[in-house]
Amino acid sequence: MRKQALVVLFAAVAAILSVGCGGDTASSCTADTECTRGQVCQAQACAVRECVTKADCTGDQVCVLLQGNANKVCTARECAVGVACPGACDTCQEGLCIAGDTCGDVLGDTTQADAVEVETAGTDTAEVETVTPGNGEDCKPCTGASDCASGFACATVGGGKYCLKSCTATTECKGSYTCYPVTTAGKNCLPLSYQCVDCAYQGCDAGKSCDLVSGQCVATVKTCGKCTYDFQCGDGNRCYKAAQAATGVCTPECASGDCGAGAATYTFTCGQNADGVKMCTPTDATKCQPCPDGQVLLGDGQTCVECTADAYCLAKDATKPKCDMTTHTCGATVCAAGLKKCTDGSCSKCCTNAD
Repeated sequence: MRKQALVVLFAAVAAILSVGCGGDTASSCTADTECTRGQVCQAQACAVRECVTKADCTGDQVCVLLQGNANKVCTARECAVGVACPGACDTCQEGLCIAGDTCGDVLGDTTQADAVEVETAGTDTAEVETVTPGNGEDCKPCTGASDCASGFACATVGGGKYCLKSCTATTECKGSYTCYPVTTAGKNCLPLSYQCVDCAYQGCDAGKSCDLVSGQCVATVKTCGKCTYDFQCGDGNRCYKAAQAATGVCTPECASGDCGAGAATYTFTCGQNADGVKMCTPTDATKCQPCPDGQVLLGDGQTCVECTADAYCLAKDATKPKCDMTTHTCGATVCAAGLKKCTDGSCSKCCTNAD
C-alpha cells in the first residue's frame, strides 16, 4: 500500500509540474479516458508519460505538446477526422478538442479552462499544422466495422483499432502498404511500419508525404530523387530499387502500362517490382536524376538549384567559382584591395611562387 501511495503521489506532482494548472491530482484508473488531459493510465494510476512521436505512446493515444510544457506527452485521443468534438465551438487539432476563438465563456468550467491549446514544438504561439484529408480510409481510427467503409475492416494494430483495406495481394494496396494476415478473417493492407500513425489517414500539406515510421509529414522526394520507402515518393509514385539495393529512386506507377511524358526525359519503361506492382523502371540510371543537367537538389527534396557548394561552381566554370548560399547561384569572386584572385577562385596576397 505504501508503494502504491508513493506512485500516486509522484504522478500527482508530475502532473502539476507538467500541466502547470493546479488541477486534480492523479487518481486510480482503468482507461486513459479517465485521466485528465496530459496524463495516461499506467499501473492503474493516472501519470505523465513523455514522448517524441506517437510510436512512444500506446493504444489510441496521441503525442502532443501542451502549452507550458517543455516536452511532448501522451494523452487520450479526443477526436479525429470524421469524429467530431462534443463542444459546438471546439475544433479537432492533433487529436484534441480545442476551444475556438468564438466560444467566449461558453465552456465555463475550470476543467475546460485548464485544457490548454496544442502548439507546434519550437514555436512561441499556439499553432497547429494544417493538413489535408488523406485518400481513402486506410488507418482511420475505429471502434467497430460500422466505422469503416465497404471493403475495409476494423482491426487491431499496435494497440489501437483502425480501418484497413481488405486484400488478397500487395498489388491491391497503395505504396508502403503490404497485404498481411492481420486477423484470422483474412488479409488487409497494413503499413510496412506495422503501425497506423495520424498522418496516414489525416494526410499532409501539398508537397509533403506521411512518414509511416516517424509519423511526421516530410517533404515529398522528386521523381528520380533518392528514396528508401514508397511513402517518401508521394501518391502515385513508388521507390524503385535495383536487385539487392538498399536505396532507390522515386518513379511513377504505370498501371496503364504507359510512363507518360516522363519517358522522354528519364528513359523509363513500364515494369514490375518484387510485389508485382507496375511502375516505371529507369532504362538508364545515369539519366534518372531529380534535377536537369547542371543543377543539384536542395535539402528540402524539392528544389533544383545551380549549386549548394563552391565545388559545383568550380566544376562548371572557373570564372564563377563561388556559390552564393542565399540564391544558390554561381558567381565570380571579388577580392578586397591588396589581394589577388587565384585560379581556384580564392583571394590571397600571393597565388604562385612568382608572386
